[in-house]
Parts: sequence; structure tokens; C-alpha cells
Amino acid sequence: MSSVPGSARYLFRPYSHTRGANTVTHFLARAKFSPGTPPLVLGRARATWLVDAIEARMHLPTLMAAAGLTTLRSIDRILPYVRNRTADEAAAALREL
Repeated sequence: MSSVPGSARYLFRPYSHTRGANTVTHFLARAKFSPGTPPLVLGRARATWLVDAIEARMHLPTLMAAAGLTTLRSIDRILPYVRNRTADEAAAALREL
């Protein structure tokens, strides 16, 4: 993170002012991996990140903006992987609202 409030620095290409499509994909395609390393599937990594953020109760508009999603249909395909809460947990969560 940057020391200036309201600004951020990125871990990947921190001084780049623009991001092209498939930047990370192209970077990983050129990377050298040790023999036997399982392939990284970016779609799966992204889905895991989204599921983890939803389970952590991240503010949905913030998550969507960070992920570059514009509609809830984009999240629909990962909802089956979000853990269900028990009835007691669900009732407690609803009472917190």
C-alpha cells in the first residue's frame, strides 16, 4: 500500500498505469515452473477468491468492483461453492441486520 491515504500500489506491475486484458495470464504463460508443479488455472483461482470473499461477508458492490463484475449473473455460477450456514448461523446473521 502507498503511504498516501486513498491511494494504492499494486503488487503486480506496481508502476503500470494501464492494465491490458490477460496481463496475468500472459505473465504466467512465460513463467518457468518446477517439474511436477500442477498447472495454475486462473479461472479456478479467481472463483476461489470470489467464494472466499463472499463467505467473509465482503460488501458485494466492493467485491464486484474489485473483480470487474458488472452484473450479479457473473456471481451466479460460483454460488453453489459458497458454504451453506446452519439454521442457527443463518438466524444469528439475520438478527445482526
